Amino acid sequence: MRIHDSYTGDCMNSNVNELEEFEESTNKKTWIILALALGLTIIVGGLLDLFAQGIPLDFIIPILNETATLSLIIYHVSVITAGLYIGFIGIRALVIEKRFSVEFLMAVAGLGAAYLDFLFEAASVLFLYSLAEYFEGYIEDRARKTVEKLSKFMPDEARVIIDGAEKNVSVREVSKGTTIMVKPGERIPLDGAVVEGFSHVDQSLVTGESLPIIKKIGDPVYA
Repeated sequence: MRIHDSYTGDCMNSNVNELEEFEESTNKKTWIILALALGLTIIVGGLLDLFAQGIPLDFIIPILNETATLSLIIYHVSVITAGLYIGFIGIRALVIEKRFSVEFLMAVAGLGAAYLDFLFEAASVLFLYSLAEYFEGYIEDRARKTVEKLSKFMPDEARVIIDGAEKNVSVREVSKGTTIMVKPGERIPLDGAVVEGFSHVDQSLVTGESLPIIKKIGDPVYA
């Protein structure tokens, strides 16, 4: 086979250090906690407003200047907490990276809706965003682990054909256009195309196909 790209195992090494793993794990936990809290707020607050008029309390909320209800307090605590957390992330991106991030816009939308007394809508917006952030982190984590697994299967050496002779070299030294030999049962060390022979290739880790695929001259093969 002939190499299309000099694509080495180092390029696929996506291992993160312990600090990054800890931060990502903490972020995922924070997002799911926010999503659960906001989801419960929507359910409980909605039911209280629907069946118990929010459960009125015997005092006036000073800043809002309106009669306090249990649902009102639950909504405000959840929305303000989530809005401030998301807003902090947005402000940090604005100060450090000089850009308006989606977190900043979502915080403005959520807190703005709460200020206009659309508490259910504010909680719903922040709930959906928190849930989306959690699933995004989950999918990224799965993808990273898949790439790490792929990198472990990549051979460190390739059998290169030079002037008709075989020579084992490090995959880091193989350049584009080099012809390498892969014998039956061996793993393909680099991406390329078949220039001679044919065989069945198991590429399930790359494409998800459950059965080996026949590869003949001109067909692409993947490490």
